[in-house]
Amino acid sequence: MKRKSVKQPAAKSLPIIINLPAGDRETLQATAALFEMDLASYAQRVLIRQAKELRKQSNISLSRRDFTAFMEMCAKPDKPNPALRAAFRNYYQQFKGKRP
Repeated sequence: MKRKSVKQPAAKSLPIIINLPAGDRETLQATAALFEMDLASYAQRVLIRQAKELRKQSNISLSRRDFTAFMEMCAKPDKPNPALRAAFRNYYQQFKGKRP
């Protein structure tokens, strides 16, 4: 069964609404004023810069040798050791019933 792709509107700006405590808003407005920008322009600039930096940091490059070792471990994983089992238990207890 083929999935239909949803077409996104071309080059249309969509608003983002953010509720901020008054103090945070004042801080952002004062900082935006230092750059002679309005709050929306400043927030956009900061958010986009931060998002690009995080995406850049999330890319991982492996050598051919490391990639082969990784794929072999994925194909035949070891049994979880006590530390990994404890981490699973802690994660489950912390996020029980919550889905991403």
